[in-house]
Amino acid sequence: MDRRDSEPEPMETDQNTPDNTYNDNAEEKRQKKKQIRHNKEKQRENIMTSGNLFIITFKNLLQNSNAQKEVMCHYMERVLHSIFFFGNIYSPPISPDNFLPDQRTEKFKDVFPKPFSEYNTHLPRYTPYSILLEYMTESLKPENPDAFLKKLVAVNESLWKSFDEEGNQPIANDFTLTASVVTYCCVKDSKDAKVLKKAYGSSMSCKGKTERRIMIALSTLHVWDRVISYAVCRQGNGLPITFPEQVHCNAYSFITKRGGYEEIPPCTKCNKMYIVKFNPEHQAHNKEERWLYGNCAENEAFSKLLQTHKDVKIEICIRDDDGKKLMNREDIEKKFKEDYEDKMQREVKQLLTSRKFKFTSGEWKFFTPSYFV
Repeated sequence: MDRRDSEPEPMETDQNTPDNTYNDNAEEKRQKKKQIRHNKEKQRENIMTSGNLFIITFKNLLQNSNAQKEVMCHYMERVLHSIFFFGNIYSPPISPDNFLPDQRTEKFKDVFPKPFSEYNTHLPRYTPYSILLEYMTESLKPENPDAFLKKLVAVNESLWKSFDEEGNQPIANDFTLTASVVTYCCVKDSKDAKVLKKAYGSSMSCKGKTERRIMIALSTLHVWDRVISYAVCRQGNGLPITFPEQVHCNAYSFITKRGGYEEIPPCTKCNKMYIVKFNPEHQAHNKEERWLYGNCAENEAFSKLLQTHKDVKIEICIRDDDGKKLMNREDIEKKFKEDYEDKMQREVKQLLTSRKFKFTSGEWKFFTPSYFV
């Protein structure tokens, strides 16, 4: 009788033949650890190369667009500080000097000393790419997203086609500081569809899940409009935020092989969080995306629109399935403060402390550039 639940008979073996099972497993573990170290070192090199090229390219962008000295200093200091901050919280940390070639380090320290002294004591409000996006929208003042995205494509390509001082060129997919998605949102006149107000935002352009969690938390607490912060903290649970009908939203993903942007529908997370005129509309599917709530470019774009357009800000609300208003703006802001603010403060402080960020007397200090524009 065949007893499939019984132990098999032991095989006869030559006692003089060594058992290689342990040795094979040990070698496999060694190779796995070696591969992990190799991947970590490669990622570290990508971050340093990306930071180096971003600094050089952004400086060239400021110079080529004839930015005034105060404007150049304002944006350059913010970009340097943001890059140095991310290097500092990387594990193991990357010092500011690693992002600059030796012959340029001292010059940068002389011209922009503040980022070098405050990268490990003061927090950034934006990622480097969000700062670049802000500068480009302020300096170019684009009439429409198509023209603006063409300019942005040229900047992206200049980053990837650049070489650092040692002749290294990053692969587009390895470049760690470029946002993969840019979002355009606007308010249109209900009569003639004329654009009354517009804003752009980018997805979280920083490497590492912990780094993204830190930036999403900082944005939630200190940067975004509280309505957006509330939506992000709820993570798709409960009813979505309802925007007025005149608000429209378009998202564009950068396709590296094509070297251009392609219009895309909102992800499942954004569709759960917001009722707004997405173009194209959400395409239903069974699998929810892996990225974190708050990672998407829509959050930054919506927040900027709300912070600059009071009429839209007043009309924001949460409605039930029948259209009845359940919460107005003030209710949403109060709910965020009661349910999420303290919890988020504790979580992000714990994350920053785990990455050896220096809190002075437990205070939250944010970087402020030498010049305001």
